[in-house]
Amino acid sequence: MKTVSRESSLGPYVRLNSSRDSPIFVPPDQPAARCARRRSTQASASPTTTLASGETVCSVALTAPATDTAKVNVKAPLSMIRTALPYLRRSGAGRIVNVVSIAGKAVYNNNAGYAMTKFAAVALSHAARRAGWEDGVRCTALCPGFVATDMTADVETFPHEQMMAPGDIAEVVLTVLGLSNSASIAELVINCRDDVTM
Repeated sequence: MKTVSRESSLGPYVRLNSSRDSPIFVPPDQPAARCARRRSTQASASPTTTLASGETVCSVALTAPATDTAKVNVKAPLSMIRTALPYLRRSGAGRIVNVVSIAGKAVYNNNAGYAMTKFAAVALSHAARRAGWEDGVRCTALCPGFVATDMTADVETFPHEQMMAPGDIAEVVLTVLGLSNSASIAELVINCRDDVTM
């Protein structure tokens, strides 16, 4: 298997999969990265899976990123909402905006773990909205498509120059935050291409 490494603002990463739409990168010291670097011709004590692209990866490479992804995409926002909700309730006009992903509305590729966590993040947004509604708390699940960031730098299926700018997302967030309690947006899909989720 060809291992692809890259440098980001968070340090070096190793690519685990061949997905162009949703590449998975992990720190090189993670078990999944060490497993991905093994050549497919070497004997391995770990079970392996051969992808349609011909790449061979260890099963840990298929499970570890989903666990990390769930921590970032679901558990961290849940923890933050639990901590902030009492204060947001007291304000009488608390606002939560979860920047989820269009992947929380439709499954676009074979990265089931990522899509599952994004669907869960949309559900979390609805649960937070319901939990704080009587006290003026409003929650929006913002579901953007491709945004021109480091995360989409390796996407080859859509031109980077046609992706949304991060500032576009910021403008939408500012608009949602400025709405009154009687104008709540539960979900908002924003995209840079024609799409069936619109």
